[in-house]
Amino acid sequence: MSEFVIPTQFQLFGQTIVVQWQENLVSCDDAVGQARFRYNKIVLQPETTSYVRPRSMIEETYLHEVVHFAIEKISQGDEFQNNEHFVNLLAVALYQILTTGEGELL
Repeated sequence: MSEFVIPTQFQLFGQTIVVQWQENLVSCDDAVGQARFRYNKIVLQPETTSYVRPRSMIEETYLHEVVHFAIEKISQGDEFQNNEHFVNLLAVALYQILTTGEGELL
């Protein structure tokens, strides 16, 4: 099983996307993750004593927000951007690919 790392930032189409934790995201916005396009920021709810989540769920949430950013940057419109089911399925598929890879080609 591969180790999955949530970065503090990454590049997407030449722009830096910053990833941050917000401990009150669930209580303030009823969300576990947000893609804030105007700020080039992904915000994630970490596990807290009052909101317990497995690490795998946080990692999937991160990829969910990354997928939202990718769709936004390639401008495929609201058909995909607003389809949470599609975004989630793609994020879960990517998560499985990234965490179950075995061996090294190079």
